[in-house]
Amino acid sequence: MKSSLSMLTLLLTLFCLNIVNVQTAIAQAPLSNNSLLQGLETGNLNLGTVAGSVAASAGIPVNQATTILSNIQGGNIEFENAVQLLDAVTNQQISGAVGEVLSQIPSLGNITDLSSIGDILQQAVVTNSLNAIMASLGAQGVQEQIATITELAGGSAALQQALTSTGMAALTNSLPSGLVAALGGPAALASTLNSIIGEIINITPPNTTNPGTCSGCNGAQNRDPMTPNGVSASCGTPCGPSGCMGVIRRNQESIRQHVTNEFINHKGWLVNVWWKEHILPALTMMNIQFSTVALQQVTIIGSFFDAKHQLETQRLLQELSAEAYKDYTPSEGLCEFGTNTRSLAASTQKSNLTYQTIANRQLTREVRGKDTLSSKGLESDKANRRAQFISTYCDKSNNSNALNYLCASGSPTPARLNKDINYTRSFDAPLTLNIDMSANGSPTDEQEDIFALSANLYAHDVLPIIAARKLANGNGDPLHKAYDYMNFRSVAAKRSVGMNSFAAIAGLKSSGDEEVAPFLRKAVTELGVPDDEINFVLGETPSYHAQMEVLTKKLYQNPVFYTELYDKPVNVRRKGVTLRAINLMQDRDIYNSLLRSEAILAVTLETMLEDEHERVITKLNNLPIVDNKMDTVAR
Repeated sequence: MKSSLSMLTLLLTLFCLNIVNVQTAIAQAPLSNNSLLQGLETGNLNLGTVAGSVAASAGIPVNQATTILSNIQGGNIEFENAVQLLDAVTNQQISGAVGEVLSQIPSLGNITDLSSIGDILQQAVVTNSLNAIMASLGAQGVQEQIATITELAGGSAALQQALTSTGMAALTNSLPSGLVAALGGPAALASTLNSIIGEIINITPPNTTNPGTCSGCNGAQNRDPMTPNGVSASCGTPCGPSGCMGVIRRNQESIRQHVTNEFINHKGWLVNVWWKEHILPALTMMNIQFSTVALQQVTIIGSFFDAKHQLETQRLLQELSAEAYKDYTPSEGLCEFGTNTRSLAASTQKSNLTYQTIANRQLTREVRGKDTLSSKGLESDKANRRAQFISTYCDKSNNSNALNYLCASGSPTPARLNKDINYTRSFDAPLTLNIDMSANGSPTDEQEDIFALSANLYAHDVLPIIAARKLANGNGDPLHKAYDYMNFRSVAAKRSVGMNSFAAIAGLKSSGDEEVAPFLRKAVTELGVPDDEINFVLGETPSYHAQMEVLTKKLYQNPVFYTELYDKPVNVRRKGVTLRAINLMQDRDIYNSLLRSEAILAVTLETMLEDEHERVITKLNNLPIVDNKMDTVAR
């Protein structure tokens, strides 16, 4: 019976302490137990590790700590209550056995208002009662009593109703009759509940506004319900529980209103002061500063990019300029080729004109054309040539000094002696012959020398004169001499083929265009030729033959040509193209020379066959003709 009352006293003390809620939390749950339970729930810590830590802190066996933790894991105790229960065990406020019993109560989680089990376990009367019940009834008995009473009590709301007489009657009626009888009956139970509630009031902390005693007792020595809890100096009994509810309600309303006002004030301070006056302006300035710095950085980066592109563009332009300078700047040697070829076309035209003029003059002389020295016949041609020899070309030392009488009237210059017969000095050796058959030209000594030389080389005896009456009658019918005249023309044609080569060479060596003369002289001077001998080598106006002599031979005798090959690759390739072009021109000249040689060879062959041709014709004409039959056989 005493154990049952002790158990009931414990439970009512627990519920009443939760209802009045007048004691503040003594200490927060140690972090170690909180962390241990969290690690156990999340699986980061195993059960054995946590049980060993709890057993070491509480001074209890490991298996008992393991049982407590297992019950907490498998039960319906709130995490906060479990931490507080574990704190009470490790702080040795309750024994390990009591903690094991409390962790096994299946209905302990139903007491929803029992949210601060740690505060309750701080009370010495509670822990002493629990330990006493444990010693008298054992673990099974304590568990059964707590389960029965908590299920019947129904939480804090039922205990609040139990403070009234109606609620007390309902509570005693709801208990089993055997339990009520064991507690001493309904009257004893009500007295016990009132006594327990009074004891609970006595063990709660006194009101801080008026600690100590009741000051508002009436004449019957009863406490004024509106005075704080305590015992008055003039009152012999403590304040009863009937005045607690009003004080509790007022305190709760005051605390709730105060907390609400504080939260409202805190909200206003948080928004208006902390946020608007401090954080928001600071964030605004920070944003402005970030934006300004970012823009400055973008400007700096843009400047770097601009400078980078500018430098790259400048470098590209410089590279292109260098490449253009390298590729499009001709060297001096290349310019020399270009300069010395600038008058080749003009010189070629003058050369062709001289070539045709000399060839035509030779043919006209041979056929005794009108207004020529040979127009009056062979004697006239030779008489004029003899007079020219005496006056211009006669070297009195010739013929064993026997020309004194013949050339007595002549006074030739030493430079022109025998030039009418000296092929080498008059024609072959000079690069340029002072012959200009253009409209701007005039007769020269060298022109006279060439004509005299050609008369001695070709058609020394011009064709004889045949009287007109021997060629044809008055009606224009050809006579026998007309056939002889055709033979004379055949001889003239054959001679013209030989004279053609002479005229072609004379044309190539005739005076060229005067524009190129200074540049050719410069090129020859670099070869070491003295200035006073340049005209002797090239002539006053270098001929086409002289220009080709320089372009195809003389330029490559100068070492500078080879040193200038250490030049830009483009210029070296240009020189190669220039040399191939000059080679093509030279090949063309050689080709024309071969054509003339081929013509001469063909005429020579024809001339050699003339005797055989005459022999065959004579033999055929001398064949006898016997009769028609023999004539047929002969044919």
